[in-house]
Amino acid sequence: MAPEHEAWTGSRARDVWLAALTVVLLTGCAGSTRRLDPFTGEGSTSMRVDVQNNNFNDATIYFTQLGGPERRIGDVIGNGRRSFTVPLEFTGDVRFRIELLADGECTMYPVVVSPGDVIGLQIVPDFPGAANCESVGGE
Repeated sequence: MAPEHEAWTGSRARDVWLAALTVVLLTGCAGSTRRLDPFTGEGSTSMRVDVQNNNFNDATIYFTQLGGPERRIGDVIGNGRRSFTVPLEFTGDVRFRIELLADGECTMYPVVVSPGDVIGLQIVPDFPGAANCESVGGE
């Protein structure tokens, strides 16, 4: 049996990334129409991004809607958690990029999100080896 304090590496880190991507993919498939607020009858014009940074280094999160400019969402301190409200008026492909201070970056594969969605991103301790990165820089 492995000690509890053993670092996450290899396939275990990839499994965590796959679980995080699954959350993102499931929320993206939740619907493709504007969600109505049951109290006001108005549609949502934003999405919420919940980030759990399990890495020691601080992270900066960016996102890009298909064909649009890259926008900075915000920073999450090492081993911290933070939620962001991001303007999003239409359903479409979104790509997240995570930049870790002194530890590289990861551009994730695009996912479909809709206004009103809640997206969960989890940054693993073994960040440079993440399996769900379309492109990896740094290291």
